[in-house]
Amino acid sequence: MIRRIGFLALALMLVVPFSASAIQLTDYTFPDTYYQEAYFKGGFNLQHGNQQQTSYNGFAALDYRLDYNTLPQTFHVDTIGSRFDFVQDAQTTPGADDSRNGFDLTANANFDKYYKDTNWFGYGDMLIDYRKQLGAGSADDPFVKVGIGAGYGRVIIATPLAKAIRVVEELRKYNVMTAEPSDACYLEIARMIDKEPEFKSKWGLKDYEQYWYKDIEDILNKEGLLKNGVLGVIGVLRLREVLIQESVTFPRYAHGWKAQAGIGYIVSNYKGSDEDPTLDASFVYALPITNRLQFTDTFSYSTILGNDIGHYFTNDMYLGYKLLENIVWVNDWTVTINVPKDSEARKPINNKFTSDFIYYITNTLSADLMFTLKHSNENDDKNEIEKSVALSFWYRMW
Repeated sequence: MIRRIGFLALALMLVVPFSASAIQLTDYTFPDTYYQEAYFKGGFNLQHGNQQQTSYNGFAALDYRLDYNTLPQTFHVDTIGSRFDFVQDAQTTPGADDSRNGFDLTANANFDKYYKDTNWFGYGDMLIDYRKQLGAGSADDPFVKVGIGAGYGRVIIATPLAKAIRVVEELRKYNVMTAEPSDACYLEIARMIDKEPEFKSKWGLKDYEQYWYKDIEDILNKEGLLKNGVLGVIGVLRLREVLIQESVTFPRYAHGWKAQAGIGYIVSNYKGSDEDPTLDASFVYALPITNRLQFTDTFSYSTILGNDIGHYFTNDMYLGYKLLENIVWVNDWTVTINVPKDSEARKPINNKFTSDFIYYITNTLSADLMFTLKHSNENDDKNEIEKSVALSFWYRMW
């Protein structure tokens, strides 16, 4: 069963077209990037699971993400996965209340401080989770974990260069540009695109675009690439189409790798008590296979020191492909393995694969159709693959 879901996950994640381009996203090596985004999501889900039971459920969620990266430090905050759920089973017992509700509010933050101009860094992180499981009478106590440690490596966000490539595609398509830019010009455009927050801060939301576009125009003119020496009305409209109207969040282009290890402390678990320190390690590898295809793999390990709980491994494999300028295909395969210290005990293995089609209706509203497969060997009586289809809508607040 595990092999079946694993093979299907790999097959779906690898069957994608490839493309070639003069400049590659891995050529973008500037560590300075900043962005933040917040989404409100709502959706409906039809699920077919174990014992031929079909249920209907809906959810509402709020996702927030902040990334601030510079050469000496990086800072990341997110509330990805925070959601409220409600369920109504299709097959009910007469006289019984088969409706359930729950919530899971998660927030995590991490800070990396690099040593001088090297790739060595020290880190600190924190995780907070507050939940009420479906069907539970009350919420659990908040889960709080903090950690410190050290690591090596760096992951560079390459999305600004992806936007620069799109800008050139559009300007070439509408004959605003007369030739292909040099790699140096591409990189300079990308860095200017990434300075959007600075233009907003200096000129205000109402007026910043004209100054931003003018600086991009100056970069193109340095190589004599503009047909009449100016962007013109068509060029400005195409710039705005790419940089403002498209505004596609996924996939998040990045390249590089980072390994880290440290000590954590569970200040409070779901039962309200603290626990022994933890030993934690993780490895991240990111590669834009093409200018439209992003692969990221994240491996993590954790164990509670001085406890018989065993070892907890997680691997998350992500592949995002930009099918069209407003349609993105995102695949994600997560495997979790719990290895008990008792060698004769069962080793729970959980697999979750999602295939997600995101259609951007506007730059602030998108529709999301997600197919999900789940499998776990924890219970012999429920050893089937759970299948679900969910339709949700996202609204980007900023």
